[in-house]
Amino acid sequence: DGGSGAGAGSASGSGPAASGSAAAGKSAPAASSLSSGEQRELQKELNKLERQIGKLSQREEKLHADLAAAAGEALDTEKLTALNRELTAVVEEKDQLEERWMEIGEQLEG
Repeated sequence: DGGSGAGAGSASGSGPAASGSAAAGKSAPAASSLSSGEQRELQKELNKLERQIGKLSQREEKLHADLAAAAGEALDTEKLTALNRELTAVVEEKDQLEERWMEIGEQLEG
């Protein structure tokens, strides 16, 4: 599991709503056309995504702090490169989860 930062926001945006509307061009079924079971499953997935995004946001914050601390120390390019690589992976994964979050939200809203 990732680190345990104090907050759930991040410098690049806070929470799923910070992402652009990546799914705007996709046709989602209207919420009224979803069965209650489908709505329940989508809501469960939405909640799971929110938890995952929160954890990734905390990890992202910790990596930013680690990068800042490492930059203040004697120049260790290997450490900085590794931290930056991990930060990039975390941000990419978070972006993907936020896109999926938006898609589900649109499906539920109809």
